[in-house]
Amino acid sequence: MDSLEELAVRLLGHLGPDLRPLDVELLPGQVPGELPLELPLPPGARLLGSAAYRSDGRLLQAVVILDVELSPEAALDFYRRELAARGWSPLPRIRQPGGFVLGTVLASDTFCGGERDSWLSVTVHPQSENRTGVRIHIDLSTAGPCSGAPEPAPYVSHAGERLPPLTLPPGVRLYPGGGGGSDYHWSSHALAETELSAAELEAHLAGQLERHGWERLAASGAGPVVCSAWRVAGDGDWQGILVVAEWPGRNLRSLSVTIESSPVARRGWWAPLA
Repeated sequence: MDSLEELAVRLLGHLGPDLRPLDVELLPGQVPGELPLELPLPPGARLLGSAAYRSDGRLLQAVVILDVELSPEAALDFYRRELAARGWSPLPRIRQPGGFVLGTVLASDTFCGGERDSWLSVTVHPQSENRTGVRIHIDLSTAGPCSGAPEPAPYVSHAGERLPPLTLPPGVRLYPGGGGGSDYHWSSHALAETELSAAELEAHLAGQLERHGWERLAASGAGPVVCSAWRVAGDGDWQGILVVAEWPGRNLRSLSVTIESSPVARRGWWAPLA
């Protein structure tokens, strides 16, 4: 074992369920042979390798790292579908409202083995515009989150779920400003530090809304304030307003997105933009 490998093993080491240190093996470009399932890999996936954690020669845990040519959402959908076909059932997702988020925000799903005596998690994060990093943690030593009934999830408005997560271009600093609402209204606000114009930022955000099935109804402005009106994807009569405004003399941009349902939307509150 060379000094670099020894350092990596020491950094990755941790204790097992019996509080004894686990033996760590690094496996570049491969996965442990003792895994209880054949891990599915999306087309074009690049397997960087894995770390195997053993006690007395028995595999207890493993971490697998790969890159895939999918969006984070598509990568999670792939593993929910493929792992379910292999007998691993997903735990219910914790509902999260959308809005302006940091580009490095992680998303994950947890799955239970057939006897609910083992579990694995799939965590994804964007690596670049067309690639996503995937980290798969497999635990054969405990039932973990699969040991009993899941705790009740915190309440999240259905309106908040209709608003997708919105990220900014690389190099743009985001200062989240919060948001909230009710079952018929939701908004998210933030501040961005960038030299990009309001029109450039609006176009970047609009592209994400379109990929989530939103339909542009109207747009207004080409200077320091740009806004657009949208029909929100999904059932019901939901509309949205996206606004990007430049602060005078500063590289700051105010960001706002708001969605409304009937009866407010039926009054046609986007009409002034037409």
